[in-house]
Amino acid sequence: MFDLSFTTGVLVVLAGFSAGFINTLAGSGSLITLPLLMFAGLPAPVANGTNRISILLQTISGTLTFKKNNLLDWRFGLSLAWPTLPGSLVGAYIAAQLGVQGMQTAVGALMAIMFVLLVAKPNWFNGKERPFTLRKGSKTLTIVMFILGIYGGFLNAGIGLFLLAAIVSLTDVDIMRANALKIFTVMLYMPIALVTFFVHDLVNIWVGLLLSLGSVIGAWSAVHAGIKFGQGFIRWLLLVVVFVSAVKFTGLYDVVMEVTPWAMNK
Repeated sequence: MFDLSFTTGVLVVLAGFSAGFINTLAGSGSLITLPLLMFAGLPAPVANGTNRISILLQTISGTLTFKKNNLLDWRFGLSLAWPTLPGSLVGAYIAAQLGVQGMQTAVGALMAIMFVLLVAKPNWFNGKERPFTLRKGSKTLTIVMFILGIYGGFLNAGIGLFLLAAIVSLTDVDIMRANALKIFTVMLYMPIALVTFFVHDLVNIWVGLLLSLGSVIGAWSAVHAGIKFGQGFIRWLLLVVVFVSAVKFTGLYDVVMEVTPWAMNK
């Protein structure tokens, strides 16, 4: 039973702050919020659904900012993003059908994969290397965006990296405008995923609003910090959080505890 106590509320705001800060400096803030929401006591499916409130509000703000600075082409964005809409519905439905254990295992497995990528491809994280390069073409782009929509609807953690890689690889826009299109795309499909989680009673609205409050403060702080700590600090922070989360949510932690002599003698 999840109890939104004062301490838990503080943890949620801190989780949102961390995600807002990370998203502004590097991206993949859901790799922070999902584990912290789950550690705070939310079941994995509810944490996944609740996290979408914060993401939606972040992307609305980001989209308006990019548009204000003439970095977003609405028409091109719509032609690019539409396949993610049905994809997100499929992904969110799959996520809603998974039980607590299934979602925890999925989260752990995906974080284990992300940990390996962060270690093996540091230049990818720093934006100096494309994760993949595909031939340009509308059919290929539609298929890729549909698949990414499924992933975004299912979990969304790390989707920014994949969307940015796909847009840069498959279109002629520069990295700044690709980032604007990425934010715009997530803003479009996120309401569909959020409604799906709401229908299945997998959203804690009060926790979501607290998370959003923290993320706004975190993003504001990151802008004024001027990337003071650098990409290296953010990468190491993500490595630690992703590693611990992967160990915890794949069940490896429980296995280790069971076979450790001192734990068996407790």
